[in-house]
Amino acid sequence: MNNGILCVVGCVRDVANMLLLLLMIGATYSHYALGDSVDKMVPAIVCGTLLLLRLIARKLVSACHSSCYRGRSTTDDAHTKSD
Repeated sequence: MNNGILCVVGCVRDVANMLLLLLMIGATYSHYALGDSVDKMVPAIVCGTLLLLRLIARKLVSACHSSCYRGRSTTDDAHTKSD
């Protein structure tokens, strides 16, 4: 019950990641438009970069999983496990 927040469905995580990434882009642009110094933009830039890297890593892992398991049937798995 306590770990319910960690067990969020994959598509919800991706949508939340995209929304937070857009928020960080907006925050960076707002600081830039107001003429703030770079040191005030750093938290938004760092968080946005981490969110972007997380999104890229998730897409790469899901692409790898789909390409690794493509063309394999459950009967092939059963034969390799019994050998």
